[in-house]
Amino acid sequence: YSFSYKVTDPQTSQDFGHSENRVGNHTKGRYDVLLPDGRRQVVDYQILNDSGYVADVSYQG
Repeated sequence: YSFSYKVTDPQTSQDFGHSENRVGNHTKGRYDVLLPDGRRQVVDYQILNDSGYVADVSYQG
C-alpha cells in the first residue's frame, strides 16, 4: 500500500503532512510539521521485518 496527505491552512497556521509506502515487510515513510518557531520538523522512518521503528529526525529553517 501507499498513502500521502498534506494539510495547509493559513487561517489556523496548520501545515503538516505524512506519506508512507509498504512493500512486503518493509515500510518507509515521512512526516513533517511546521513548528511555531518557523522551523519544519521532518521525520523519515522505516520498519524492516522485526527491526522495529527506526526514525531520523531533522529540522529545516
